[in-house]
Amino acid sequence: MEQLKLLFEYTKFHIGLYTGLGAALIAAMGGKDPFLPASFAIPFTITVFFLGVAGLSGGVIASHIPHFDKFVTFSNQPIGFWGWAPLTYNGWARLEHLAFWIAGITAFISFVLIKVM
Repeated sequence: MEQLKLLFEYTKFHIGLYTGLGAALIAAMGGKDPFLPASFAIPFTITVFFLGVAGLSGGVIASHIPHFDKFVTFSNQPIGFWGWAPLTYNGWARLEHLAFWIAGITAFISFVLIKVM
């Protein structure tokens, strides 16, 4: 049970991170005088999309934790949303981390290109 509690806290932290980063990017692109140039629109959209995928994956994980009392049972059970359970915990965690890193790399490359141009 302790392992599930720690996983829940870890996942909540990640969801907050994705939400904060996504909100910061949206704020940087919005308004009358955007912080980021229009050339960042496509990489921005890709970044926000993958942050959303990471957040969705974390949400699937976090929303299923209360239904289990043992980590072993939780990690082996297919989970998902709306009656669709395509992946186990390990699959959702891998998708979450992969999506986050794709978002991070996309944002990093975009900022480097903006500085070079």
